[in-house]
Amino acid sequence: MVVENLEEAMESMWQTFGIGPWHVLIFTPKMIKENNHYGKPSKSGMKLAICQMKNIQLELMQPTGNEGIYHDFIKKYGNGIQHVGWHKVKTEQDFFATKTKLENAGMPCIWSGHLPQGRFAYFDTLKKLNTLLEIAWFEPNATTKPNYIYPSLD
Repeated sequence: MVVENLEEAMESMWQTFGIGPWHVLIFTPKMIKENNHYGKPSKSGMKLAICQMKNIQLELMQPTGNEGIYHDFIKKYGNGIQHVGWHKVKTEQDFFATKTKLENAGMPCIWSGHLPQGRFAYFDTLKKLNTLLEIAWFEPNATTKPNYIYPSLD
């Protein structure tokens, strides 16, 4: 879900539905290597809150900066479900093979990048799925320490 204000969204999810705790990660544009928006270099970043609920991972994303697919979504629709993370591949080679397969099937990659933990790519699957699709690959030994947790578990 893309949100304009991450803290308000986490609080609402926690207070209204009891969903949490949220592990918050902040990715500045400098942290995202090969940061491409519609094939051009991007300065987009994000604040990301993750909550694991059994086999489902719920993400709240707040764009930082004035560009990127999260920013575009908020500008057009406001807060809401923007994509489905469909495919977590096992190897970096699988990531690129899946990316190529989707692009060759007429679903262009609209945002991709390389984080210290792995790679991600979003595809324009609106005509087929009525939402965007994300694929991801994570370094096998990557660990990610959150910037903070909401609500505080202290």
